[in-house]
Amino acid sequence: MRRGLEPVAMKPTPPYRVTPHLERYCLSGEPMPCIYDHESRRWRALVRFGDSERPMVIVVRSEGQNPALQLLVEDDLDRGLREKAQSIARWIFAIDVDYMSFMSKTAATPLHSLAWRGFGLRPARAPGVYEALLMSLAWGQEKSARALAELVRRTASSTSIRGERFYGSPDPSAVTSLGIDGLKSLGFSQQKAEAVLEVAMAQGSGSLPSLEDAAENPRRAAKSFAELRGVGRSAAELAASLISRRPWGGVSAEAVARAVKDRLGVSYEAKDLEAQVGDYIGLVYYLLESSV
Repeated sequence: MRRGLEPVAMKPTPPYRVTPHLERYCLSGEPMPCIYDHESRRWRALVRFGDSERPMVIVVRSEGQNPALQLLVEDDLDRGLREKAQSIARWIFAIDVDYMSFMSKTAATPLHSLAWRGFGLRPARAPGVYEALLMSLAWGQEKSARALAELVRRTASSTSIRGERFYGSPDPSAVTSLGIDGLKSLGFSQQKAEAVLEVAMAQGSGSLPSLEDAAENPRRAAKSFAELRGVGRSAAELAASLISRRPWGGVSAEAVARAVKDRLGVSYEAKDLEAQVGDYIGLVYYLLESSV
């Protein structure tokens, strides 16, 4: 009987901070489809790996210069699946982001003070393309976020372990069967309902790009996402950023340059800014938008 969770220690490279991101963008205790509890700093979800969705918990034990995460997975997982679970946890919690490299690239530039203010902060990632698109449609909007949480409750698989509920991602066919009116009844606007339906249909038909392709070329992914009915450019770039290997990589260099000028009063040509900070250009935008 699979009802036990076994802890696995994980040590991100310092400096590391992720809870400000999770607290700002996740409704505490609500499935979106992952659940993050602000007080316990405990993230949980049913995540697909191996041949099924499996429960996974990630607890942020400490941050800053001595960061520590604790991953909890089923106690009967074989070695291969345990390693896969750790890989997924590292992906979602952006353990691979080297913040000190970002500090180095911004040294002696007007961006260095921004890098200091955000010291160690990085955005968490979505587990997949489908989830990223759904999350982007509810991003920063409480009504849409609560509608997404209700959609998860109604259409996603779920399980309970020792009184703790875990949810997977909304089933595309179940979402499609709700239709526009059903989605609106959950709290989505007309445009958001159209977009959610379009995303579910794309997931069901297998027409969404793979996570690997989108992660390597998030700007190309953003362009494809923007072609989905109801998914605007900003939501498309956000979705691509949520699954980008480079932190917040779905944002265009031109948008980052505009944000730097508007927020910091510093003018950059987009190509020069990208040449200076490289893979971290999206992180500049994220930190500016996060008001650190």
